[in-house]
Amino acid sequence: MNITIDGLLGKPEYISAIVERSLANQRDEIIIGRYLGFDPTLSRVFKSLYGTTTSVRMGSVIDKGAGKPIRGRRSIGEATLEVIDLGDRFQMDNDRLERLQSLVNSLNRGIVSADVVNNFLVEDFKDVSIAPYKRMEKITFDLLYNGKASVKLEDNPQGVQIVDMELPILSEKAKAADKDHLIEFLVSIVNKYSYLRFATMEMNQATFLKFFAKSPELLGKYKVTQGGTEVEIKGTVPLSAVNAMLEALDLPTIRVVRNMVTDLNGNDYSLCPDDKIVFLPAGQIGNIRHKAPYELSDRVGGKTYSVLAGDHMVTSERTNEGRFIEYECHWVPEIVVPKRILSIDLKAIK
Repeated sequence: MNITIDGLLGKPEYISAIVERSLANQRDEIIIGRYLGFDPTLSRVFKSLYGTTTSVRMGSVIDKGAGKPIRGRRSIGEATLEVIDLGDRFQMDNDRLERLQSLVNSLNRGIVSADVVNNFLVEDFKDVSIAPYKRMEKITFDLLYNGKASVKLEDNPQGVQIVDMELPILSEKAKAADKDHLIEFLVSIVNKYSYLRFATMEMNQATFLKFFAKSPELLGKYKVTQGGTEVEIKGTVPLSAVNAMLEALDLPTIRVVRNMVTDLNGNDYSLCPDDKIVFLPAGQIGNIRHKAPYELSDRVGGKTYSVLAGDHMVTSERTNEGRFIEYECHWVPEIVVPKRILSIDLKAIK
């Protein structure tokens, strides 16, 4: 069989396989699945409902034989969401195409394996596979930590600026007096919101090192036993030791999020801001609501289409100007339990 570039990039099933391999690339780990699933919407604009979680109020004390007072359920929050249009188009330059042609020729002669060609193409399809997930991660983490998110021209210079999104999460601020008493402060916070039963406490690595791993509250007070040898922790308390102590105090354990996102200018952003932590419930907290691109129902001749999770459309096309790959999807994060999310600002106790 004589394999050609067009024969490879003209097969939807082949492109889908390459894209799936791109998504599995550990260097660009996608973590949005920890927090959000996928849920379709038939309309670009839709209503989002979320419950207001509070502690249960005490029962009413009434006179014997008297009527019972009428109590209502706590109100349901409502927001109007609109899917965000995401898409980019990439041209495979002549150098890449010549290199690909060389690899295909070598494959036809049995010099290289199909995996060599596949791995080469993974790099070309990496952006169309992963880019929309990274935008969703940035928006979602901004909402979790700050209660608001936006897309601005500074991190989306070739696109548009969209209206700010807001989320009514819970928030608390530490005071200067809480310095060297962080654990006590966190215990008081968890007790205050005990009805919410938080499962994890998330932060970036810098925040963990500053407030926990090098905390004077912890240093020199705990020992690690390994292979029968006791080692006193004096320099930096490891995450495992901190979590063991938190569990003993019935506090949520820490998950350190090291993931970054990169904008179109090459600037890197940590998903979690410095000096902030967020308490989250167990399981997923919402969905990526998605609507199918119109082009999927009215396809362009000569294009090869693959459809991934969330109506994520990926296409390949050969024109007189070269070979292009592109993606399009219409997504928006919908967090349905904002009143079970607590963001804590620790800046005051630096």
